[in-house]
Amino acid sequence: MFNFNRGVNSSTPVNNYTLKLEFNGSFDFSSYPYPATFTNLPDFYYLIDIPRELRVYDYNDIQIYFTINGTPTREVYDNITRPRIFNSDQDINLTVRVVISGDPPSLTDIVRIYDVYNTSRPAYSSTFSSGYEFILPASDFHPGIHKFRVEFESYPNTNTTFIIINETITINVDPLLPDNEFIRDSESLTVTGNIINETIGLRGLNVSLQLFNSSGSKFSQYLVGSNFGVTDANGDFQIDISSIVIGAPEGIYYLRIDFNGSLFLDETPGIGLITNYMINTNSSLFALNITAGTEINQSTLAYITDYDPELPNDWVANRFIFISGNLTWDNTTIISGVTINVSIQFLNGTIIASNNSVLTDQYGGFNVSIFLDEVYPLPTERNLTRISVYFDPDINNMEFVVYDEEFYYP
Repeated sequence: MFNFNRGVNSSTPVNNYTLKLEFNGSFDFSSYPYPATFTNLPDFYYLIDIPRELRVYDYNDIQIYFTINGTPTREVYDNITRPRIFNSDQDINLTVRVVISGDPPSLTDIVRIYDVYNTSRPAYSSTFSSGYEFILPASDFHPGIHKFRVEFESYPNTNTTFIIINETITINVDPLLPDNEFIRDSESLTVTGNIINETIGLRGLNVSLQLFNSSGSKFSQYLVGSNFGVTDANGDFQIDISSIVIGAPEGIYYLRIDFNGSLFLDETPGIGLITNYMINTNSSLFALNITAGTEINQSTLAYITDYDPELPNDWVANRFIFISGNLTWDNTTIISGVTINVSIQFLNGTIIASNNSVLTDQYGGFNVSIFLDEVYPLPTERNLTRISVYFDPDINNMEFVVYDEEFYYP
């Protein structure tokens, strides 16, 4: 029994070689029990051709040519040069040609094609004697982008390309915050989701976030920031909106994720932005309530008191306090004809006196008088108290509006 494990010198010319097995009649009995050595005994000389030939390749001079349905492939595609696209009822014809230092491969040399993004799928393989041609039904592949990699024998040389399977996809969107409410011009909005075919995430799909009012009219211009996202290797996407414009009317809206068939694959090799290439589809609508902020303008908040000259720093019983200010929306427009509550409180929130029926005028202003009675011990030092001005949308029957409360410390 013998076993040879040999390599080929790097300077060996590329060629076909015949292997021979030679025995020159030498014996080595250097081991126990009869140490002896005999060399070159002519009666034992033997030479035979090994039935397998040796082909020496230079992997630096191996070219792998790849065509799909007769079209030569590229490593990079864009909107001008698009990858081949197939519907499920079509066949994908993959043809490979290998040239080794100007010569074809041997009949037993194997080519393998891998569907790179689907690791559970075995490689497609063929020997040169069968021809390096593969006819695959497109229905065997999931929708979206596929990367095919061609390998020849065990050499590092490869050829890579992309195809597109044009079938309808399903978009899944994660829930928003429990109340689905966002304050315009104040809060950011993040929408996440995924596009998965059974267990395989679909990468490189360009999706967009759209906004509709309760009547179904599109108002995506209210979204501040990029409303586009691209699915990653797991099929996940995330769209970050920095805010909703302050001019958006408050109320019920709906969001939707749209896929208009556009693709973008940020890999090397990859796919530049390709627009409107696959079947368009949308997610279900999901609710978003846009709320408007309100503001009691502290710069206009003021008070005047009928104070006792003997106790100038105290609230004194049986005196009036006059408080004025202004109420506006978050976009600075006025809020007229609504009720606000004004109270004098201890610092812990306990109310000393209040007026809860104050109406703002046509300019959003209010002027309030509060009478200090003797319910609480007076006099009381003013620096132990505060003035509260509170706007409550609920008592004004106003939906999708944020309350506001401001304090003034006399």
